[in-house]
Amino acid sequence: MAGEPGSRRLQIIGWLARLEATLAVGLFTFIVVANTMQVAWRAVLHDPLSWTEEAVRVAFIWVVYVGAVMAVRKRTHISVDFFVLLLPERSRVWSARVNQVLYIGFFATVFVQAVKLTLHTSSMSLAVLPFPVAIIYVAGIVCGALSVAHLVLQLTGTRPVAQVVPC
Repeated sequence: MAGEPGSRRLQIIGWLARLEATLAVGLFTFIVVANTMQVAWRAVLHDPLSWTEEAVRVAFIWVVYVGAVMAVRKRTHISVDFFVLLLPERSRVWSARVNQVLYIGFFATVFVQAVKLTLHTSSMSLAVLPFPVAIIYVAGIVCGALSVAHLVLQLTGTRPVAQVVPC
């Protein structure tokens, strides 16, 4: 099985899924710990930490983007399918393929715009943390690239396009 064509691609998909899940759990853990520290330092020690609010904000932005990638991979983004369900089965499949192509265009645009913003803000620093503002926009680059990769894999048949079926 290891030598089958496509098995390497499936291994990569599995590795990416584990990476995305690990990143999401790590970021959520950081958010909870940093917010707890902020409350403890402010309430108990009467000396709030200066870095936690900004760090949590950056981590939250990254969590949103990682969650978007995970939703693309799992095909769990919210969609309105009322009219699609009225179509015959064959048209539903084509509708799903057209949607995949539109999603690829959207996430490719996210990628391109995030690259532009990253380059534009690379010399600016965050207010408190010693990182460039670009760290926020790098999340868009990662989201765009991984989402396009997942969508292409779904569209090319390694992971078939999901068919819309009535509930």
